[in-house]
Amino acid sequence: MSIHTTRPQWVARISTIALWAVGSAYLIKAELVSPTPDWVLLCSTPVVWAVIISLPILATYARRDGQWVAMALIWCAAIAGSAYTLQATLGRQAETRDVRIEQVERTKAQRQRILADLTASKAMLAEAIRKCGTGKQCRASTQATITVYKGAVAGHEHRLAQLPVATPAAGERRIAALIAAINGRPVEDVAYAVGLALPALFGIVVELAAFSLAMYGWHPGKPVHGSVTVRTVYTEPTPEPTKPRRVYRKDEARADVVRFTRPVAQHDLAARWNVTKGMVSVWLQEWADEGLIQRDRDGRTKTVRAKLRLAS
Repeated sequence: MSIHTTRPQWVARISTIALWAVGSAYLIKAELVSPTPDWVLLCSTPVVWAVIISLPILATYARRDGQWVAMALIWCAAIAGSAYTLQATLGRQAETRDVRIEQVERTKAQRQRILADLTASKAMLAEAIRKCGTGKQCRASTQATITVYKGAVAGHEHRLAQLPVATPAAGERRIAALIAAINGRPVEDVAYAVGLALPALFGIVVELAAFSLAMYGWHPGKPVHGSVTVRTVYTEPTPEPTKPRRVYRKDEARADVVRFTRPVAQHDLAARWNVTKGMVSVWLQEWADEGLIQRDRDGRTKTVRAKLRLAS
């Protein structure tokens, strides 16, 4: 006796294993970037994550076996374990997002300072050039000042070009703008809620998908006897025994053919009368000479029909 496993269940099992690998890798990666990684936590993360995914499956089996207390305790452990892994995933996601936004804010402030210095340097350069006048010989000190400020302007422009351009919250702003356009609320209010919700999507999707796929892929099925693989084999229905068809005599065939007011293929008559095609051809030629029937050709097929005057 074995349990029948369907193809969708195999797909669910493979998907569960893939999500377990993704979730474990994400949590391990987050711990590896720490200045002092906890190797005990790194080694235990895949094991704990696998046990948490299997808990709802075990709860289903406990319910089937009537172990109600065990089922309740397993579900409590599953909920607590899910909360533990979910908060870890959400914490890593939120931390990564906040760090990137903080870096962008620092870059933005640095860009503003450089722009202010660049504007001041350009103003001082313009003033130094103005002192020289048009067509006059500049003093050595003024020329030195012009050279200094040209270098300062070039340096500030180079620093601006080296600053990275990043917009980690661009997607959040667009989503917030779309939601604000739908419900009519201010974009700033919606952006705050979107910024809180988006980092949670990855963890929620991984958690819910892993649990649901595991429960479907390993749910207690109905036991069946024999092999696990159940095949449906199509067999042709056994035809009912038929009586051997009789052979028409020539007079019976003659009486039959004069009733055909519509064209009938000559080879169909051979099968109908259960005689050879050569015999049918001889009979038909004889009856055609007598004027009983009319023989025609439709492409490659010879047809026969009775004369209209005899059909009546």
